[in-house]
Amino acid sequence: MQIIQKQDKAFTVFLWLLSLVSLYYHYRRVAIVQQIPLGKGIVGLMMMASEAIFIVLAVRAYKECYVVLHPVVRFLILLTIVYNTAHILYTTIWEQDVAYLSLFGNPQYQPLFMLPIAFLIGLKPERFFILFKCVWYYVLSLVPIYILTGYFEPLAGMGILFLLAFATYIPKNRRLFLLGFAVLYILFSYRVDARASAIRAIMGVAILLFSITPFYKSRIVKAVIYVIIVALPLYFLVRFVNTGESIFEQLTSSSYLTDFEEEHSADTRTFLYEEVFDDLTDNDAWVLGKSITGTYYSDYFDNKYSTEKEYRFGAEVGVLFFLLKGGLIQFVLYMLILLIAIYRCLFFSQSKCVVLIGLVLLSHYVLLFIEEVPHYDLYNIAIWLYVGMASSASIEEQDEASLEEKFDLIFSRK
Repeated sequence: MQIIQKQDKAFTVFLWLLSLVSLYYHYRRVAIVQQIPLGKGIVGLMMMASEAIFIVLAVRAYKECYVVLHPVVRFLILLTIVYNTAHILYTTIWEQDVAYLSLFGNPQYQPLFMLPIAFLIGLKPERFFILFKCVWYYVLSLVPIYILTGYFEPLAGMGILFLLAFATYIPKNRRLFLLGFAVLYILFSYRVDARASAIRAIMGVAILLFSITPFYKSRIVKAVIYVIIVALPLYFLVRFVNTGESIFEQLTSSSYLTDFEEEHSADTRTFLYEEVFDDLTDNDAWVLGKSITGTYYSDYFDNKYSTEKEYRFGAEVGVLFFLLKGGLIQFVLYMLILLIAIYRCLFFSQSKCVVLIGLVLLSHYVLLFIEEVPHYDLYNIAIWLYVGMASSASIEEQDEASLEEKFDLIFSRK
């Protein structure tokens, strides 16, 4: 394991650069961060350096691993990259817009192009342990940052989700610290009404509890979990399109509210679906979307904040981002790649660690219908690395003793 890490210095440097960029952008609204001299310039350079390494790693992985992928997966990922590239070229040539930001610049512009490329880098499963170590220190660094800035980072839940899912492998003292941090994080998330952040951490706890039962070995149990969790969000999505009935409205019991602003403060998702769907219908953009710089008209934000028509760059829901930017084609491509990866983890491997990767990806699938906006950050890159690892033809079947030894090395001081 130590040899592997030494030979993968480029990947390690990439992850740490990405972590620093992610931390800055999550805390960029804090006064202490804004006062850092040349802060934006330094972070911009780190972002571009991480992207340069990112592309080099992807090219190397393509040459070494791409040909051994299953033909269906190989076709889907290639089609996704080509389709996304075509969107960026269209925006550049015909709309003459800021499509160059898809490569270098605002992290909100990059998911259409950059994230699927991380799939290629993840085709080397041994990188899982380097990624885990990086996420561990990323979450650990949040504690003093909370104290110094007083700012709560909602996306911290992404690290807690990853770490809790594999907590049975980490040393006991670290596990107790992680569980304590997770409990405080969940309680604080509910206190500040960051429901999706709390859900993310709760899913990590659920995966941990599942991992200590014998059921993770049962194909029947995994099949039931897979079918139900995959089907339910799609069912509610189709029902909303056909009838206008929203599961979010029902869960928040907001039907009794009469005030426009009060109703949307209780149910923060239904109106996002309504507005994006209406905009896609009005612009005949359901199939191809509205390109990388596409926006949608928001009646809610228009009424609340703006004196002119309010057009928003993206909604705070992952599936709406895909539909807005790339239409049904992009939505279907992303979902197929993700669901195939989950299926491979749950049913093609007897390794508990690989099964847990599948459950983390399954949690991400659910969260895409609630929040999980794609950004160029540690969380989204990690998800695509996991998808690549799950899709690799060389998913390693290792015994538990070997896995525990590798996890121990992550926390070793040697």
